[in-house]
Amino acid sequence: LGLALAITSLAPVPDTKTIAPDVGKSYRIPYRVTDTNHFLVRVRVNGKGPFNFLVDTGAPALYIGTEAAKKIGLETPKDEFWAPVKSFEFEGGAKLTDIRGRVEDPFQLVGMNALGLPGASIDGILGYTILARFKIELDPTRDRMVWTRLDFDPKDPWVPAGAAARKAPAEMQ
Repeated sequence: LGLALAITSLAPVPDTKTIAPDVGKSYRIPYRVTDTNHFLVRVRVNGKGPFNFLVDTGAPALYIGTEAAKKIGLETPKDEFWAPVKSFEFEGGAKLTDIRGRVEDPFQLVGMNALGLPGASIDGILGYTILARFKIELDPTRDRMVWTRLDFDPKDPWVPAGAAARKAPAEMQ
C-alpha cells in the first residue's frame, strides 16, 4: 500500500487550468435567419446588450462593430490588435470569459447594415475563434441550435507586425 501511494504521488497532476469548466455541457442557443439567409444570435458583451451577431463559419475571429464597442466601453489597447473581452454571454446560457476580439467594421457588416438587407442591425460577427470552442448542431426546422462546449480554445489568427499601427482593415491583413 505504501509503495502504491508513493508511485501515485509521483504521477503528474493534470493541468486543469486550461480546461473550461463547462466542457461537455450543451446549450440551446436561439437564432433567427435574416432576410439575407444569415444565422443571427444575440449576445451580451461585458454584461451589456443584447447585441446581434452573425454566425460566420468563414470568418477567422470575433469582430465587434465600432458602434457596439462604444456602447460597451470596449477599446483596443494602444499598439494592440485585439481588444480584451471579459465576458461574452450567448442568449441560451453559453458563456465565454477572457477572450479577445477585433473592434472594427468589416465591409460586409457596413454594407448589409447600410442597405438594411438583413432586416436587423448587425453588431458583430462570430468567427472561428468563438465557434471552434463548440460542437454546433443546426437543424433549420428548429428555432435553436445546440452548442456543446469542447475542450478547445483556438489561438487568435496571426497578425502581421505593425498591423495595429497601420490600422489596416481585416480583409487586407
